[in-house]
Amino acid sequence: MFRWLSQAVEVLSRSGKWKTVRLRHLEKEPICQACLKDDDLEVHHILPVHAGGDELSPENLITLCHHCHFCVGHACSWTSWRPDVVSLASALRRSAVMR
Repeated sequence: MFRWLSQAVEVLSRSGKWKTVRLRHLEKEPICQACLKDDDLEVHHILPVHAGGDELSPENLITLCHHCHFCVGHACSWTSWRPDVVSLASALRRSAVMR
């Protein structure tokens, strides 16, 4: 529980610049990088801030829809993350089934 609480505090203490950085990122990358959805988008930190990742660096961000954020970015557990999320999202995007 302590780890979860510390992560919740980290989210509450985001930089005042985060909203602007997030919006700029979504303008540059307006679709999920794993499934190509263009709605319900979230900006995922490739290396989490609590693990030393730069909160505001564009190189540390990837756009994922809510579902892919949980499954691809966090391996279906909000307390986990995938260091290979960029290559995994790319592989999923290339193999996407189009309907």
